[in-house]
Amino acid sequence: MKFLKKILNLKKAIKIETTYDDLFAPVSGINKNELLLDWHWLVGESAEPLLITALGDVFYRSGNGIFFLDVNWGQSDALEKGYQEFREDPWGNDEEFGTRYAPDFVAKLRESGIILNSGQCYSFKKPPCFGGNMVIGNISTCDVTVHISLMGQLYYKLKDVPPGTKISGISLELAD
Repeated sequence: MKFLKKILNLKKAIKIETTYDDLFAPVSGINKNELLLDWHWLVGESAEPLLITALGDVFYRSGNGIFFLDVNWGQSDALEKGYQEFREDPWGNDEEFGTRYAPDFVAKLRESGIILNSGQCYSFKKPPCFGGNMVIGNISTCDVTVHISLMGQLYYKLKDVPPGTKISGISLELAD
């Protein structure tokens, strides 16, 4: 038992460094043309993904604007900067930075041992639309394309459901 306590104390003492790079999903080689297909109902067909956060949210370009798609809440908001300005400074002000990138939460996930591998993002086990909370125990890693697609399909089905409606369950069907 003493040995286990020493290991737990040692684990608490080890801090995993979190860098700016850790605030993005480590993706490369994904098909950007298909990434937002299940969100076309909200973002339009011309949406071009630019960056994916560690929590699976997407910065995208559409027309002359830059937008933030909050995949976990099913919302899209325009940024008050153009493409070139966004490329030079994607961070925004302190409040936007904390909300969009959740650096403290990502650091806690990493410190608890939940580390992203290539092609993954953090994903809610129980999404916010079903009462899921932003706590470590409600987060797992997920393939980023699966996460973005499933959340797009889910919010599409919920878009016309009045707030407060009780949902008794959901079912998933796998495509061939």
